Amino acid sequence: MAILDDESKAVVLRVVYAGPPMSGKTATLRALAQHLLGTRAERAVFSPDEAHGRTLFFDWLEYSGGLFQGRKIRSQIVSVPGQGALVERRRLLLSSADAVVFVVDAHAEQRAAIASFFAELREFTARPQDEPPLGVIVQANKMDLPDALSVEALRELLGDGSNMTVVPTVAMEGKGVREAFVQAVGIGLARAKELFDSGRLKSGKADIESGEDLLRRMTALEEARFGHARVLGAQRSVVDRAQRDREELAPGRLSAIVQEAFGRTEAQPAPDRRVECIDGNGATGQLAAGARAGRAVPRLPSRNPNAGSLWPTIAGRIIVHEISDLTVDIEQKADLSWHAQCGEKWQLLCLPQQSFDNEAHARNELLRMARRHAEMKSVLSEHRCIAYNDSGLGDWKVWQIARRDKTLGEALDTALRLPEAEAAATELFRIACLLWAAMRRFREFGLEHVATLRTIAVHLGSPVYTGFVELQELDVDITGGIEAQTQPAARLRGELSAAVRSFAASRAQELPRLLHQLGSLKGQKPELAPVTETLTAMFIGH
Repeated sequence: MAILDDESKAVVLRVVYAGPPMSGKTATLRALAQHLLGTRAERAVFSPDEAHGRTLFFDWLEYSGGLFQGRKIRSQIVSVPGQGALVERRRLLLSSADAVVFVVDAHAEQRAAIASFFAELREFTARPQDEPPLGVIVQANKMDLPDALSVEALRELLGDGSNMTVVPTVAMEGKGVREAFVQAVGIGLARAKELFDSGRLKSGKADIESGEDLLRRMTALEEARFGHARVLGAQRSVVDRAQRDREELAPGRLSAIVQEAFGRTEAQPAPDRRVECIDGNGATGQLAAGARAGRAVPRLPSRNPNAGSLWPTIAGRIIVHEISDLTVDIEQKADLSWHAQCGEKWQLLCLPQQSFDNEAHARNELLRMARRHAEMKSVLSEHRCIAYNDSGLGDWKVWQIARRDKTLGEALDTALRLPEAEAAATELFRIACLLWAAMRRFREFGLEHVATLRTIAVHLGSPVYTGFVELQELDVDITGGIEAQTQPAARLRGELSAAVRSFAASRAQELPRLLHQLGSLKGQKPELAPVTETLTAMFIGH
């Protein structure tokens, strides 16, 4: 929907608020209006039809300010109705979105409704493969209640996609509402920038200039389709229309938000972060970010990155925003590479050869790495990105950022603690099969030597690599012949030896039945014969 409006010299961007009924969409827009407009908030939200407090068409809020490619930014903020009968209205509004805020009532009892409406959202916001994806901010509303789902539970329920993030909110109190909007503006503008750079951002006159325009468009479409607009109640506004002169809506306030979300050019390190540094003698210690203790510490990518400094654009912006609020430990290894840990899950790496004296060289390296990562997409974990930034040390650094997902090693530790021997053995066999599949799949990319229990996770039933793609790993020669064919079996034995030894020692009485099961599997699934033969030999050895 984003368009370069030639008449007003602006870029028009639409942020759509969606979610199940009664999740807090209208309350969110009214709270957002308070944040953006202050005393003018009551005149800003336009709701063309309402019945018993329920939105029947949409809620509309518009705000202007900031610059994009030298043009003013006009944000159209629209909510969709949640009632089941109004599905076509949701489809129409969501199909025009540049970013989506998915508002959910985080009560545990709302799981089914959340999952159902999110599946609908994915269907209605599908974009052509040659377009950048649509980013989704999940606004987890009512998180102040004791039975609210956790952020992690919501991620799992919604599929934990790389172009999605979760922001806890309490819409009735306005908590978290601004943060969710800021992120939505940022990813919407990032998507518009990607379309602009590829020459696919449309230009012309925006055909929707106001809430009234949108209402006329929707009613006309419904009249053409059904012979009448399906209005459930008398048409009316719950608040007055905002002033038509958008310049009077305090554009400086959105300008500040847009700069925070998208346009700031200087990365600002968090002053209270603690980082670990190794000095020239190998001693470690704690110091504030940017301080000196033997070696200066580089800044990490900012939560407000420069345009073009991230790949992929949408997922990368979501990732750097998420890690910016986490505790950071950073150290320089003996090989001069920088390693950082953000919170419990996120890891960053900058190799010594990925530090450059100017931004152009850093950008070229990011593009080269992006191409390589795109080639390897089928075997890499989903939650990762590449970013470059001014390190504050007189150079530009290119960072790989990857989330540490649950690995096969952690799954194996859990399996060995299962009380039922048969269940433990079944899980052991499943993990062995995934590890074997990883070794074979990764060979195409020269990564079979890094397929280990510690580096492999599972995504949609297939093994994926959760570690960093380092240059020395990309240039490994693959040996051929018998040696290459037997190597995976030897490596499988090496990876599983400790687990087999532990299983055999604690459940020796179950081994005969386990060996019988392995023999049966060999006959049923010939393609897994190398795995069953390897495990059989290992158990017999114990």
